[in-house]
Amino acid sequence: MATYVQKMWRGFRARKQWARLKAAIRIQLKWKTYKSRKYHRELHAKFKDVKTMPNYGRDVPYPPHPSVLERLDSPSLLPSFYPGRWC
Repeated sequence: MATYVQKMWRGFRARKQWARLKAAIRIQLKWKTYKSRKYHRELHAKFKDVKTMPNYGRDVPYPPHPSVLERLDSPSLLPSFYPGRWC
């Protein structure tokens, strides 16, 4: 009987933890989507009139890229994902 109660309790806790993790992932995804859309809107506004410029906007600087949208496969992040391994 005690093992059954223990099994049910551990399953309940695992489901709760998974729900919390899923909510955190969803929040991160929404934040990244928001930052991406904001960055693309800013790009569009900045380069909207480059066709009419004499040099086609070559001197228009790009806006800074949001750090949230950096790729995860950058070489600086690999050692933190695989500690103790040669990357």
